[in-house]
Amino acid sequence: MQSMAADPALTFSNHVEKRDILDDTGHSVGEDYWGYLKTGERWRQARLFKGGVVAKYSFVNKQEAELFDQVIGSACVLPSGL
Repeated sequence: MQSMAADPALTFSNHVEKRDILDDTGHSVGEDYWGYLKTGERWRQARLFKGGVVAKYSFVNKQEAELFDQVIGSACVLPSGL
């Protein structure tokens, strides 16, 4: 899997944020990166450490990003064993 350090989204972004994804005990189980370009296009990548699960979208407009964010945000139940 490509690391975020080598991702073109980071290179060309005007703004980038990162947060840890925590389990119900407060342990980090993944990372969530998102940002936008000067053009306003948005991107996001949420990655769980165990199992290499990735949800991402790249360079979409604000309306599409809001829809995709709802889908990613609705995945609030982690698979057992994480």
